[in-house]
Amino acid sequence: MLDLRDQHQLQQLLEVLEILKDESLGTKMQFLLNGRYSLGGLTPLEAIERGRLEQVKTAAQGVVEG
Repeated sequence: MLDLRDQHQLQQLLEVLEILKDESLGTKMQFLLNGRYSLGGLTPLEAIERGRLEQVKTAAQGVVEG
């Protein structure tokens, strides 16, 4: 599970949320908590924890672009 006490992981999560800033809270939560094919079935939170920030940011950009 993502450790929000870890400043590095928290900063990475904030980077993803910045990409999603104009999306609804529901969209943000759905994005973060559901497994994604583009992340090998991992949730974005799991992927951040495993060091896959760039892939998560790419997936977030896909949500924004629709």
